[in-house]
Amino acid sequence: MIVGTTIFRLDGSPFYSPAFPRGGEAAVFTVETTHVSSSPTFVVTIQHKNEDDTSWADLDTFSNITAVGTSTKDVTGIKEMVRLKFTFSTTGPDDAVHIIVPPPAWRPY
Repeated sequence: MIVGTTIFRLDGSPFYSPAFPRGGEAAVFTVETTHVSSSPTFVVTIQHKNEDDTSWADLDTFSNITAVGTSTKDVTGIKEMVRLKFTFSTTGPDDAVHIIVPPPAWRPY
């Protein structure tokens, strides 16, 4: 069993979750940080697009995650497809976080 994901900054390029269909027009997204290494500042961006769109748009951002804890975002107006973008705003190549991202709590509006 795998519990969560560890993400390292490495060269600073973003990591992306697989895209998934929305389950409603609004949702609460949660990111639980269970471990941090070095002094990271972790940023998780909720991105969305419609099936026929050619690029992803930022919907909302969990910014400045620096410690163990849980963060939530309540978002509305979600398009047809969703993904999460994971980046670091710090520059240390050893910066890392271990996160658990449960499925969003979807709402119809």
